[in-house]
Amino acid sequence: MTIPQSPAAQVRPAGAHTGSPAIALDEVTVRYPGGGASAASGGRRGGRGPEARGAGGGPRGGGARGGGRGHTGAASGSGAGLFAIDLQVEDGEFLAIVGPSGSGKTTLLRTVAGFIVPQEGTVTIGGRAVAGPAGFVPPEGRGLGMVFQDHAVWPHMSVGRNIEHPLRLAKVPAAERRARVEAVLDTVGLPGFAGRRPASLSGGQRQRVALARALVAGPRALLLDEALSSLDEPLRARLRSELRALTVRDGLTALHVTHDRAEALAIADRVAVLDHGRIAQIGTPRELLDAPASPFVAQFLQDARVFDARVDGAEVRVRLGGGGASGVGAFSDVGDAAGGDAVPEVRVPLERFTRHAGRADAGSSMPTRSIVEGTTAGDSAHDGSDSARPAGGGTTAKLALGPGDLELVPAGASAAFTGTVEAVLFGSEAWTVEVECGGEVFHLRHRGDRPIEGETVGIAVRSGHLYG
Repeated sequence: MTIPQSPAAQVRPAGAHTGSPAIALDEVTVRYPGGGASAASGGRRGGRGPEARGAGGGPRGGGARGGGRGHTGAASGSGAGLFAIDLQVEDGEFLAIVGPSGSGKTTLLRTVAGFIVPQEGTVTIGGRAVAGPAGFVPPEGRGLGMVFQDHAVWPHMSVGRNIEHPLRLAKVPAAERRARVEAVLDTVGLPGFAGRRPASLSGGQRQRVALARALVAGPRALLLDEALSSLDEPLRARLRSELRALTVRDGLTALHVTHDRAEALAIADRVAVLDHGRIAQIGTPRELLDAPASPFVAQFLQDARVFDARVDGAEVRVRLGGGGASGVGAFSDVGDAAGGDAVPEVRVPLERFTRHAGRADAGSSMPTRSIVEGTTAGDSAHDGSDSARPAGGGTTAKLALGPGDLELVPAGASAAFTGTVEAVLFGSEAWTVEVECGGEVFHLRHRGDRPIEGETVGIAVRSGHLYG
C-alpha cells in the first residue's frame, strides 16, 4: 500500500521522478578546525532541535545531536571531514555509503541532512540548493526522512503519536493524519499498532515505527544512519529485505550509511566507498567486487592482502616478507633478504590477474605504477627511490589477494607458498582457514575436507588484482 499524500504536508508523491538527481553534492568540503565540526545553527539550539523537527526526526533535541556528534568525533581524532566530494544520488536510487571508521560517511549523511554546514561546495536536493553560497536551509525545510541506529521513538507517546509528529508540524488535519498513520503502519508491517506503547514493542518493531515516521510525510529522500546495525539476526536480515522491497516498490530515494559491507553490497543499487573524507570508488556492487579501483578498495571490501610484486614478461613474482598489508615485502636488487634469509616467493602466470594500470590508490600511501612504462602515478609522497624497473629486470606493482583468490593445496605443490594451518572455522558453504606463511596470516575458503590445525599446507595463487 502506497503512503497517501497531502498538499498540506508539502511533500512529493513517493516515486515522483523529477528528471534531476534527488541529492547532489558539488565539491563539498567539511573541515574540523581546532577539533570542532561546523554545525548547523539549528543543531546548536537546545530543546526542540532540527532532528526533532525534521521529517522522520527522533525525540532527542538537536542541540545534543545536531552539532554535538561532529564536534565530539573531531575532537577525538575520528572525524576525517569531507574533501571536495562530488556525488549524485539519482531519483529512486538506493545508494549505500561505506568506509572505515573516521572515513567521513556519517559526516556526509549529516551534511545532506542539514546538521552540518559545509565550508565549501553546494548541496542540492531535488534541484534546490540547500547549502552553499546561496544560503542554508535547515533540516526541517529539506523534506527528508531520517532513521537512526537506536529506534529513536518517544516512550511516553503511542505509536500513532510518534509517527504523526512530522504531520503535526506540517499542520495536516487530524482526520488525514490518522489515515496516513494507518497507511504507513500497513506499509511497514505493523497494521493496527497505532494505539500501542513503544515499551510493548520489540526492538525490530520500534525500528519499524521509526521508519514509518520517516516515511509518513512522503520525504524527498530517506536517510539511514546505521539504521539496522542495532538489530540481531535474523531480524536484521528480514528488515534489510523489507527495506529494499519498500524502496523499490514506492520509488523511494535512499542514502544508507552502514559499517556492514555485506549489507551495503546486498541491498544497494550503487555503493560509495569513502576513505579519509574522499570517495575512493563508487559503482554497482558487481563493479566494486570485479574491479576494485585501488588496493585500498580491495582491502576494505574483500579483506584482501596487498603485496609487492614484480612483473617479468608473462609471469608475476609474488613475494611475502612480513606485513603484506603495508607492502613491505619489497623486492631487492641484491639477494632475497637482508642477512641471506630466503623470502617466500612464487611465480604466477600474468594472465591469472585482473590488471589495473594507472589507477592511483586514493587515500593511501601505497604507490601506483604503470606496469608497462614503469612510472609512478598518483602518490606525491613517494620519492621514487625504489625504481619501477629494478636492476634484476621487470617492473614492480601492487598485488591484492582476497580470500577467494587463494586455494589450499598439498604442501610442496608447485607455484604455491608453504604455510601452517593456525585455525579452522566452520561455514555453511566452506571452511574459513587461517594459514601463517612467511610472517603473513592468510584467510581463505576451503570446500574440501576439514584441514587440521598445525598441518603444513600449500597456498596457490589463482587470481587477484594487479595495480601498476
